[in-house]
Amino acid sequence: MEVRKKKYIFESVAEVKRYVDIEKWKKENSEWIDEEIGFSISREADYIVEFLEKNGFYNIKPCWSFSYSQGDGASFTAEWSRPDRWLLKKWVKEYFQKDEEIANIMERLREVVDEYRVTWFKIGNNSYGWHYCHANTKQIDDVEFEADEYIGVVERELEEVISELMSWFENRLEAIAYYEYTDDEIAQIIYENELEVDESCLKEISDGVEK
Repeated sequence: MEVRKKKYIFESVAEVKRYVDIEKWKKENSEWIDEEIGFSISREADYIVEFLEKNGFYNIKPCWSFSYSQGDGASFTAEWSRPDRWLLKKWVKEYFQKDEEIANIMERLREVVDEYRVTWFKIGNNSYGWHYCHANTKQIDDVEFEADEYIGVVERELEEVISELMSWFENRLEAIAYYEYTDDEIAQIIYENELEVDESCLKEISDGVEK
């Protein structure tokens, strides 16, 4: 273990667990944790955007807010046009660790656009979407299709699928935003990131540690 001006760098997870008061560390480093959670949400959103782009979506603009206030949640606006080839269901599940929900949603979307020969549609904000980000703030703004059907019928079918997609997207990001790290996970984070631990976050017992 290396000491730097009354801050400590630990050489193993076991050392962190032995010497660091994890609860104190979490309280004193809440901003750092929040930033890490923010980065994780952004990475997940980028990963989902990459996946959606492989299935015909483009101009995707994600929106999220997780501040324990009204309107919290996540959604996105986008446009869609028929892809040259869809990701097979097994590859959809591979993207998201065998997530059956998104695989079924994409299968349903494919069924709807095939049934009505949809060539393009646009997802925009409804009356709530200009102020909030939650899953119920999006709607089908416009759609182009070749089937002999009323546009209202096609829009309704698409909106049912898109509503499911938005809920899935929101749940994926929400799980990260409100995740509670275990003490073991915090210890791993401190060690792997070589974080300096202030002496105020050390346990009262200082066996082997010079304060």
